[in-house]
Order: sequence, then C-alpha cells, then structure tokens
Amino acid sequence: MAWGDQWLARCYPTDDGRAIAMATSDEPQTNRMNVGIVQQAWDRWYEVVLEFIVAPTSWTPPKPHFEDLWLEGAGLLPSRLLRPELTQLTLFDWTELVIHGAMTSIGSAAEANLTPVWALTAGLRVLGLDATSIGRLVNKNMSMPLASPKGAVGRLLEGIGPANKAALFFCRGRTLPPGAPDPNYPGLYVDERDINYSAPALVWLKDAEVFEEAINDQR
Repeated sequence: MAWGDQWLARCYPTDDGRAIAMATSDEPQTNRMNVGIVQQAWDRWYEVVLEFIVAPTSWTPPKPHFEDLWLEGAGLLPSRLLRPELTQLTLFDWTELVIHGAMTSIGSAAEANLTPVWALTAGLRVLGLDATSIGRLVNKNMSMPLASPKGAVGRLLEGIGPANKAALFFCRGRTLPPGAPDPNYPGLYVDERDINYSAPALVWLKDAEVFEEAINDQR
C-alpha cells in the first residue's frame, strides 16, 4: 500500500461502516458574507472558466472587476483563488478548487470557501480527469449552497477525453513531482502541509473513485 493510501486509511469508522478522516476542522468561520455578491461572482467566473476550458484558442483574460477586488480583500472565493490570468493557476490551485468544492458538498467548508459544483467540475477537468469519473462524482447526492448555471456541468464536459486512471500526489511544498503533469496519468496535487485541512475532502473523493491511489513524493 502506498504511503498516501496508508494515510487515507487512518480513519475512525462510523456506525454505518463509512469512515471519517482524523483531521482538524476547517479554518475559522469568517464574518457573514454577502451571499448575493459571491453568487454573482461565481456566475461571472463560470463564463470565463468555461471559455478557458472548451475554447482555449479564443480565450482572452477578462478585465478586472471591482467585486473581485472586494472579495479578494475579504478573503472570499472565487476571487481569492481565481484571477484574470487563468493560465497562471497551478495544478495545486486547481486542486484547491476541487478540495473546496468537495468540502462544500459534504457540509464542511467555511463560509469563505463555499464553492458551486461547476467549479468542482472545472477543477477536475483541468486536472485531466475523464467524464466518467467526474460524472460519477457530480451525480452524487450533493447539497450545494451556491447554485450553478443551468447545464453548467454538461457544457464543461464537452469534448473531454477518454478515461484515464488518476492519482493523488502528496508533494513537499508546491513543487510538482518529476514528470508531472503526465497527460496519460492525471491527478490531484496537494501540499503535505495542507493534508489535515484537506482530509475530509480527500476521503470523500477517494470514496467516489475520483482517484485510485495516493502517492507520496519522496524527494
């Protein structure tokens, strides 16, 4: 068993046989946010991210928006993570988006990290996962406090490639392991320092068969 899989197995069993990872709770709750502004920002970013994914040759960075400046200053998603130059986002950034989406779906996200299902989908696609794996996940019974535009997930999956096995990579710092990213071996990339925070999301994603194994970068 790989080191990462051993770590994921360190869980407390529950009465129904499921497992809860031994991890610290999410970061402290922020002050009550303006849900309307956050929802509008996510809706606006959806169009930007959609074009970035499905039409990269015609994609152009959006102009800065004043709401993003306010949200970033308040430490709120999406503006704390997404920025006009999406090409500058790393695989760790896209994985973080997936983690926040997973935490939101299981009701463990802090208010500052609430994420709609379309963003979870987009993150998984950029990381190289296939439609089957993503569809299996987003079809789970999730309760997302932020809405997604109608048909958002389907549009994000247009033109997606065939199935590939995925892995979870634990890295020392935000440094990719040798040979990554490998288009034939997609994966999620997590800084070892963020393991405790990410644990509930990673267990949920493993349970949904988003990735098959967890690998520790031993460098």
